[in-house]
Amino acid sequence: ADEANANIEQEMITVIEQRKLHLTQLEQSRDACNANIELLKNDIESLELAMDEQNQSNYEVFTEIQTKMGLLTKRLESGSNKIRGLMKEVKDWSSREELLLKAQRSRGIGFIR
Repeated sequence: ADEANANIEQEMITVIEQRKLHLTQLEQSRDACNANIELLKNDIESLELAMDEQNQSNYEVFTEIQTKMGLLTKRLESGSNKIRGLMKEVKDWSSREELLLKAQRSRGIGFIR
């Protein structure tokens, strides 16, 4: 009976030791998971910061492009107004030239070329 009790005790000790070992392994796994979670959190924060910086940079570039496009549009409008004015002048001079040529022909006056 003593030997049977000793065997039972030994089996219980063995089971307890196995469970302690398994518990230690579970705790190590938990700690490794927690460490990985912290690393992932840090990676996410770094990514968010990088994205914020990129968004700010994109915003600044976009704003600068909008400003330059506004200036370019004003210059183009101004240039097109100047071109219209010059075209009107050319048309006016052309009309004057035609009138002068008609007058010359009707009066028989010749221009020296």
